[in-house]
Amino acid sequence: MKTNLLVNNLQCTHCVSTINKELRKINGVYGIEADIANQRLVIDHTEDVSLQQVSSTLTELGYPNSISKLDTFYFKAASWDSNPRRIAQAEKFFKKITEIIPLKPTDTVMDFGCGTGLVGLQFTPYVSKLIMADNSAAMLSVLKEKIAALPIEASKFEILSAPIKEFANSEIDVVVSLMTFHHIEEPELVINELYQKIKAGGYLAIGDLAKEDGSFHEEKVAHNGFDTEILINYLQAAGFKIIFNEIFNQFKKETTTGIKEYKQFLIIAKK
Repeated sequence: MKTNLLVNNLQCTHCVSTINKELRKINGVYGIEADIANQRLVIDHTEDVSLQQVSSTLTELGYPNSISKLDTFYFKAASWDSNPRRIAQAEKFFKKITEIIPLKPTDTVMDFGCGTGLVGLQFTPYVSKLIMADNSAAMLSVLKEKIAALPIEASKFEILSAPIKEFANSEIDVVVSLMTFHHIEEPELVINELYQKIKAGGYLAIGDLAKEDGSFHEEKVAHNGFDTEILINYLQAAGFKIIFNEIFNQFKKETTTGIKEYKQFLIIAKK
């Protein structure tokens, strides 16, 4: 798992080297990532590590600190779009959705967990409005730069960083979400909240990892993929009708235990 710290006096690479050397002496600490400009450290460690010990060690070294809310994608956002696998899966996801859901020029589409917009921005030529929702400020920062570079009126886009339940719009035609739900602790609650925001006759399309052994992520996440029947039960309980449920993509990835193959499913539900 990873813990994010705001650290005073973090001024140079020598500081980072010293901190890394000392923290790695703590059993269960694997290493650190540092953002000197913003005085941030991300500590990679097991669940058994005492954060009080980590904090005390930093303080003794001359670096007062405090735990801050972690943006999991803080160090990943800038290079997110450089991964061909992510681009390919976003394109496959979009293509399959548009084969099944009849988009209209007047539609409002939400990309829930939009990240840098690899999925959502593909809808730009086909719909009236795009709502890009994500809780990572780092990912949204990259997205905003991409939107600013497009020859399109900014009013076509709405950026949402607040929880979905706080979003006032309940007239969304289509919600799409790729590789987001495995980060959500209680997907059933989020599905119910999305149901309230979608128009009658609207759609929710969820793409994510099929159940896997936990090797896909280096860090701990809420779910190691899904048994799709569980998500289907949540969707039906909320009031949705399932109109599509298939594996839409398979790919290989290098992991700490070797190259492994993963599958991604697509469930499309209609309100």
